[in-house]
Amino acid sequence: MPAIVDFLPDRTWDLDTAVTVLKALEPYDLLFFEEPLHYTDAAGYAELRRSTTIPIAGGECLTGSCEWNMFTDLNCFHVGQPDAAFTGGLGEFMKVAAMLEGRGRKIATHAWGAGGCLMQNIHCGFASGNTLILEIPPDYAGLHSEIVRDSFRAAANLIQFLAKY
Repeated sequence: MPAIVDFLPDRTWDLDTAVTVLKALEPYDLLFFEEPLHYTDAAGYAELRRSTTIPIAGGECLTGSCEWNMFTDLNCFHVGQPDAAFTGGLGEFMKVAAMLEGRGRKIATHAWGAGGCLMQNIHCGFASGNTLILEIPPDYAGLHSEIVRDSFRAAANLIQFLAKY
């Protein structure tokens, strides 16, 4: 199974460092490398994408289709990571997902907010034809568990919705 490298956004690299590291990782079967540059660096992402064979993922913090338009026009990501809570809700998420799908790009939902955010992103991920993965917390508590409760079960890399009647 291909691996994903998720780079923490508070420790981003400059473009030269990112190119060097990703070139070194090219022999390995990575599904994608997530956000090695600061999330606002559209020009850097466009150059990084041209400089490596490793698929680049990003966009967790982009806040609407206007920002996504710029990153999409510059061909920054192989895999976009919209988050319905940041992007402007379910409708705006679906516009972004369709924009990326129109360019042959996949999405990996980003759902690290509280319960409502999590559920929005799960629903959008299942509604989008270009979803590669759903990125959700492996263990949640507090506002996650209070809202989500027992509406679904995540196990063995699958999400099973539990019917309630």
